[in-house]
Amino acid sequence: MPARRRRARRLTVLLATAAAAVTALAACGTTEDDGADATTGTSGGAATSAASGPITVTDARGKKITFDKPPTRAVALEWGLIEQVVSVGVQPVGISDVKGYKAWVHAATVATSVKDVGQRGEPSTDTIGGLDPDVIFQTEDATAATNKQLERVAPVVVVKNNDPKDPVGQLRKNIALIGKVLGRDAAATQVTAKLDGAIAAAKQKLAAADLANTPVAISDGYREASAVSLRMYTPTSTWGGLAKAIGLQNQWTTGGDPSYGLAQTDVEGLTKIKNTGTRFLYLQNKADGGDVYTDVLAKNAVWKGLPFVKADHVSRLPDGTWPFGGPLSGVQFVERVTDILTEQS
Repeated sequence: MPARRRRARRLTVLLATAAAAVTALAACGTTEDDGADATTGTSGGAATSAASGPITVTDARGKKITFDKPPTRAVALEWGLIEQVVSVGVQPVGISDVKGYKAWVHAATVATSVKDVGQRGEPSTDTIGGLDPDVIFQTEDATAATNKQLERVAPVVVVKNNDPKDPVGQLRKNIALIGKVLGRDAAATQVTAKLDGAIAAAKQKLAAADLANTPVAISDGYREASAVSLRMYTPTSTWGGLAKAIGLQNQWTTGGDPSYGLAQTDVEGLTKIKNTGTRFLYLQNKADGGDVYTDVLAKNAVWKGLPFVKADHVSRLPDGTWPFGGPLSGVQFVERVTDILTEQS
């Protein structure tokens, strides 16, 4: 199809004046190759040639989506999805909150050409439409109404946030889905292999350092007015699943929400952690503008009385360690946790 004709058709879809065209686009996912960059831009990803021919997938909604050929112009609306698209060798044409992604996620680098399509959860449909994408990756957090609107632009593939019963397994499933959509199954397999290799190496390194079954607690925190709220990563979270996979014993086992496995508490709640050998690991990105653990809690009597604080077993994870990412973020987490623990021993 000539470029001029295709752009006119897309504009008609965006204005919602041609319902038949909208339905056809959402159903068939037909794409045109505009010469989009299909390289990773990251040392952690895989750059392999894409498959060709029709592709059919079933997304997290149970919706079957067919593409006449692998999409080349992808938009990703959550940071974990962005990472995974890049990790299989495709640079998206648009992502949510470019500045935030670069501050929080260091596992996969986006190209300077990528366009910002708005905030996570509040993307601009007009901006997305102007990029002429042929696939939009979305998480379960989006409403059906949002997805319906986006489907007027391009097919939407919804990816599951997490599986509380098997968090690490869900990482593998998600990258496989994204790889299949983009015709890069082999690259997705390579990314999964890198995660599996990192888990095996971390488990072996911890065991060699006599750190197998080390008790840990994993947290992030933020200030609300004068109070500090803490989120704990339970065994049903991605980080909790990875910690278990490398042989660590999570000391916060209750209260995880069904989507991400996060439990809410405050500093007094940390007194429930009874194991005196617990290593406390926390995330506090410099983009937050401060560190509530050292800036606020360090002055708190309850915090100072906690066994892991007294033992100086509190460690901050490096910036860019993203807890809601894909396999490459998982690799970063297990490697950084292992380095922290072995350096302390």
